[in-house]
Amino acid sequence: MSINSSVGPELEVDLKLDHISLEMFIASQAAFSCIGAFAASSISERLGRRRAFAVAALTFEVGIIIMVSSINYLMLMIGRVALGLGIGFGLAADPMYISEISPAQHRGRLVTWSETGINVGIVIGFLAGYFFSRFPPAHAWRGMFLSGTVMPMIMLVLVKWVMPESPRWLVMKGRLKEAEEVLQTVSPADVDVSQIIVEIQDDIEQTIKDGEKVRWRDLICCPGKGIRVMVIAGVGTASCQQFCGIDAVLFFMLFVMKRAGIKSKDAQFQFMLVLGFIKLFLIPIAGKILDKAGRRPSILYSAAGMAVACFGLSFNFALGDKGIPQLALLMLVMYMASFSLGMGPGAWLVASEIFPTAMRSKGMSLATVCNRAVATLMASTVLSLAKALTWAGYFCVLALINLAVFAFERRYLPETKGKTLEELASHFAQLSGESESFVLTSFAAQEQQPQASQELPTIIGRNLETDANT
Repeated sequence: MSINSSVGPELEVDLKLDHISLEMFIASQAAFSCIGAFAASSISERLGRRRAFAVAALTFEVGIIIMVSSINYLMLMIGRVALGLGIGFGLAADPMYISEISPAQHRGRLVTWSETGINVGIVIGFLAGYFFSRFPPAHAWRGMFLSGTVMPMIMLVLVKWVMPESPRWLVMKGRLKEAEEVLQTVSPADVDVSQIIVEIQDDIEQTIKDGEKVRWRDLICCPGKGIRVMVIAGVGTASCQQFCGIDAVLFFMLFVMKRAGIKSKDAQFQFMLVLGFIKLFLIPIAGKILDKAGRRPSILYSAAGMAVACFGLSFNFALGDKGIPQLALLMLVMYMASFSLGMGPGAWLVASEIFPTAMRSKGMSLATVCNRAVATLMASTVLSLAKALTWAGYFCVLALINLAVFAFERRYLPETKGKTLEELASHFAQLSGESESFVLTSFAAQEQQPQASQELPTIIGRNLETDANT
């Protein structure tokens, strides 16, 4: 993502791309990653979670190599296909592996580390962009992309010599002895590993039964009003995360800053580094706010903050040559901070909490597809809208979209923090006009799991913080 923020102007100059071609190239990553995420399930089930990471890393590397050696736009897009697929594989494999390998008492901390790692990668990408921006355009964008080969190589080393296989996958394949060895490595010394194996087997059986109760048409066609409102809230919130324009603004940040009057490349990249460190710093703060203040107020304040920031940017751009660059930078900081403190992590957390166990897998898949589809739409129209409406008009439209997001969330988003299925059912019953018992019944008859299994280190899909990282 961070390389996308840096590489656009260099590609535009070197390959003489028009604004539509550049938009399609930048936005296509989200579209192709959606396809990769769909295929990842089959890969991880057949080859294992650990090898799924290797497939993701190798596909990513192939994509980068093709792009770096590209001599025309077609070759560049072919590389983008492979890159997007690799990203999709990784996005799907990461939360699954964390949830299956992590001891329950440390899982939340490990999820935080995962998010921290992503943002460290963003900062490193900004640093690479800053370094290579001093080169001629033909070498600059190739160097920026080439710097992306480092982390996949590290991942391949970790897969080969460090990372154990998921014990849940090993149990599914009947390799109980290997699963027991992995559990003895990752579990506290006083844990009964044999009992964990039994619990994993029970959970797998229950997951299969739950999955058979919910079909895709139950979510897409929504035969009951209760389910319909629930899907609107869960999938809608995941979609709103991208309707806020985060990917669009981040991908075209250099264009925004240049139009705001910041002409120096050094100043542009220095400011992007500041933004990267701000996002990194806000990760632990956002987690505490979501846990203490709740999901609903955090997301509402986030949308409101982004709307104010976009109106501020629109006003500044409307001033033309009299615009104040410092005001534009302040509004960009406000925009990024508002996103990171609410909508960014909160959207996935809400989506994971709002769907009951029986339909969480399909619900999260639908939410992910819609999120990536909206990301593609928003990123593929930035330059076209800015050309048609001016940057002042573009950010005014984006501000209005954020106000619409605020209104949507205020209408449909319940507070999911610490809520039971019955409490959420009561909320959806009020919105849909159905009885609470009918809504509960339409939740595909979610069955209660053994209490002890909630404390196990290897049960997938039960920790909401892990689901939020999906």
